[in-house]
Amino acid sequence: MSKRILVENEILLYEEPDNGFISIIYDEKLKGYVMHMDCKKWSLSTYKRYKGIWEIVLKHLKKVGINEFYGTCENSKALKFNRMFGVDYTGKEVILETGKKHFLSKITIGE
Repeated sequence: MSKRILVENEILLYEEPDNGFISIIYDEKLKGYVMHMDCKKWSLSTYKRYKGIWEIVLKHLKKVGINEFYGTCENSKALKFNRMFGVDYTGKEVILETGKKHFLSKITIGE
């Protein structure tokens, strides 16, 4: 059972060892938080489980004053995955510290 290794200042919000995780980190360049969600074993039941967990994460983020955050997507498949969770493409691209270009997505948490 492997555990995700966090980068400096990354906060792990949820983890399924050997399958996936949800984490968040503040990005100085964007002046906002960046959420990362990953899932290796994907199915309809996994989607439903993650969707329920996602709603809990959003509720708690809003409770601590985080009302919006970004996501980065390396391709159109990742953009589609983000849209399934209400995170929409901003029409902008960003260059990550790795030098790779990613699409920038964003969500504003509703009332």
